[in-house]
Amino acid sequence: MKAVIYSHGQVQAVTYDAPLGTMMAQCYAQIAQGKDTAVAIPAGLDPMMDLLEEALGITITRDYTDITIPTAPAQGNRVMVAYSSGMDSTSNALYHRAQGKEVILFHVHNLNKSYPDEARYARRFAEHYGLPLVMVEPVWATAKSAYVDNPVKNQTILAYMVDYGRSIGCTEYAMGNYATDKLMEQIQGYWTTDSIELYEVFNRYVQGILPGYQYHHMPFDKYRAFEFITRNEPEAWQFVNSCIRPHRFKDYTHNQTEKKYGVQLIPHHCGVCYKCALEYLMLTDLGFYQLNTAYARKCINTLREQDGTTFTMGIRKCMTDAEVLRKALGRDIDMARWHSVTDKGMRRGKV
Repeated sequence: MKAVIYSHGQVQAVTYDAPLGTMMAQCYAQIAQGKDTAVAIPAGLDPMMDLLEEALGITITRDYTDITIPTAPAQGNRVMVAYSSGMDSTSNALYHRAQGKEVILFHVHNLNKSYPDEARYARRFAEHYGLPLVMVEPVWATAKSAYVDNPVKNQTILAYMVDYGRSIGCTEYAMGNYATDKLMEQIQGYWTTDSIELYEVFNRYVQGILPGYQYHHMPFDKYRAFEFITRNEPEAWQFVNSCIRPHRFKDYTHNQTEKKYGVQLIPHHCGVCYKCALEYLMLTDLGFYQLNTAYARKCINTLREQDGTTFTMGIRKCMTDAEVLRKALGRDIDMARWHSVTDKGMRRGKV
């Protein structure tokens, strides 16, 4: 496996063995088809395939193979953090950095077909914070078999990361997943990869073959992750790239939104997609943004319109503005600050 390491202005190309990543990439390609399939896996991953069968409604026939991962002696207080340039991975990287860990960022380039600018934001973030960035680009990730939301996408990324990490003596790993994300609450097929159950069975297998392996889930929920960045590293928001708008339209929609609503947005906020809407509402509630009533209403409607789609988050069109806010922010909130935005405030003519 080839990797490029960006560190302190230097660029270094390296090659390392990736048996775990290669095996998971093959599963990725087969399971992406969304129909009955066969995979070659170690017996220890049987529980993971059982969960996928249940979640996806397919039959996965297994051929069993052993995996051996070459390892180097453990070194230092290192943690490898899978870094997509999104909010979750950004908060996780900065959290571990604040804990005194030696953070190494790991990015699989071109895996997310709709986010071709992720690598650019990842490099900017790494350079700003002086963190080494390991970037890999599997050949298969440039083919049509690469899907944005593959059921085992995150576990494939973690497998590649473990392969590289063990080659340099790293024993700690982290991704931007939340322990509250349950398998049967995920959208079938797409968000399966985020579920805590898939992470747990995958990590139990890795722990069985790599003594000393440690995995870190996100230490807080999404709102607290936003809060951590806002309170401790607010400048990081200029490097975060959660937006799912096709990159060629982002600048245009960003500028049009600012002009139409008279609102100032950080560079990656397009003003159109559900992620940018969610981030605006959270950052406004946390005081990072000054409340713009018209744009806040627009963001609430953007989330409400996702009813029945992949990105629904449990929000329904029948919900009131206050209900959408509470659902989006994931908690009871001080509605006084949102009074001018909600249905009640609108009926009273508040602005």
